Amino acid sequence: MGDNPNVYCDTRRADVNDDGFVNTVDLAMLGHHFLEPVPPPTPGYVDPMPTRLDQNRDGMINVIDVAMVGKHFLHDVHECH
Repeated sequence: MGDNPNVYCDTRRADVNDDGFVNTVDLAMLGHHFLEPVPPPTPGYVDPMPTRLDQNRDGMINVIDVAMVGKHFLHDVHECH
């Protein structure tokens, strides 16, 4: 990945709130939407949050998404290469 912020690696994707670290805030955000379907995109607005919440892109926020974020827990997105 290098230093290009427009390219996502798994750790960057797991950083749900885009603060540079995968931490309890990211897990809490998943928990807040746990077992909810991914909200549809707002027309005319690019919102990465639903995509980041749904880590495996199956349309539902579930334990798989939590596990995928957990795999990168306490990692810094700058570790992406």
